[in-house]
Amino acid sequence: MPGFYAVHTLCLLCMPFATRSLPTGLAAVFLLGILMYLVNSPSQMLFLNTAAEEYPSCVNLAASFNSVFFNLGIAAGSFLGGLVVDHAGLRFVGAAGAVPAVLAGSCAFLLTGIMKKRDRKKLMGS
Repeated sequence: MPGFYAVHTLCLLCMPFATRSLPTGLAAVFLLGILMYLVNSPSQMLFLNTAAEEYPSCVNLAASFNSVFFNLGIAAGSFLGGLVVDHAGLRFVGAAGAVPAVLAGSCAFLLTGIMKKRDRKKLMGS
């Protein structure tokens, strides 16, 4: 997951340059769309599998939280994009979108480390 977020961030940072011509702009938007779907399903499965392993009685709650937080992220991103378009212009939406992508990648990296430590403790304890 952190690798996907890194590639996603690079694509967003390249958007101001890629949108200077139609072919490169279309390619960048297409790549961003593919990355979005490549990250979506694995993150959902990881979230639901973790809930099923750690808190089996809360799987339905985890499934509902999953869609709630995806929609919250869409709303926050739309709000941020609207602010950027109003104040800096359409060309800088990608660069502004890289900020939350870096935050998401950082969180994924930290969570990966926490999960690895937890798994090592489970192996040593059993």
